[in-house]
Amino acid sequence: MKWKYIAFFLIIITLLSDGINKSIYPQQKTAEFPVLTGKYLGQKPPGMTPEVFAKGIVSTQDHEYGICFSPDGKEIFFTRMKKKERVQKIMYIYEDEDGWREPIVAPFSGQYSDMEPCISPDGIKVYFVSFRPVPGSDEMTADIWMSEKRNKKWDQAKHLGPPFNPGKSLYFSFTHEGTVYTTDAEKRGGILKARLINGKYSDFEKLSAPINTGSEAHPYVAPDESYLIFDSFAGNEGPGLYVSFRNDMNEWSQPVSMKRYTGEGGVAMVSPDGKYLFYTNKGDIYWVDAKIIEKLKPQGIKQ
Repeated sequence: MKWKYIAFFLIIITLLSDGINKSIYPQQKTAEFPVLTGKYLGQKPPGMTPEVFAKGIVSTQDHEYGICFSPDGKEIFFTRMKKKERVQKIMYIYEDEDGWREPIVAPFSGQYSDMEPCISPDGIKVYFVSFRPVPGSDEMTADIWMSEKRNKKWDQAKHLGPPFNPGKSLYFSFTHEGTVYTTDAEKRGGILKARLINGKYSDFEKLSAPINTGSEAHPYVAPDESYLIFDSFAGNEGPGLYVSFRNDMNEWSQPVSMKRYTGEGGVAMVSPDGKYLFYTNKGDIYWVDAKIIEKLKPQGIKQ
């Protein structure tokens, strides 16, 4: 039963404009890869109806989820699991002066199962979940690791210490102040947060009702903490995404189902510019206008 829940949580799913150049990660561009320029891989933005994001480039016949963007939008990470390999890898796409480069396995990924990347607010760190040996041990657990950008390149990953490890949290989302929202891995459900105090993270705080019932995972918190999106398999309208808002008493409102827009989606995040909601459904990454969040706010606040 334990592995059933772990599988659910794991599989359910500031750089300057000239800060990247072709020589950093040399690639042979295949004839099939199109010329892509502009924000979001040059894709036509969606409206209030969700659409598959970058079909054939990001969303393919494999299983993709857990997308994130650098603050300037010029780097993208996401998780991909090829059906035959059954190993999850973090993929990396970046934009240079010639446009978007073809997706590659991230420099810090590929050997072990890695998933659910999250870029820090300053754009120089990527946090992710990995099944790789813990330093000083042969034990392999689902822990949080971090890669840092140095000299415009992503370093090999480092294992984070407490309160996040060993095996205590899954998936990261940050506020402007550096507070981390994450999934409670020990309880196999529920949302935790850790505050950044004098450069170090405090012990976890578990969010109070009405957020936590023990089935919530993959929290995305708005940078100003005005709303919180998460997936749940035990919400009042069944499995899918839910959103909660800060009310006038600075408390989280009753979660509202987003199912009318996103179906049984999960692993959501909002683009750094606040314009689009990204999430995964049936193995593809979708995006939709983030105005759907504001449309649900009156319903959430009045509950």
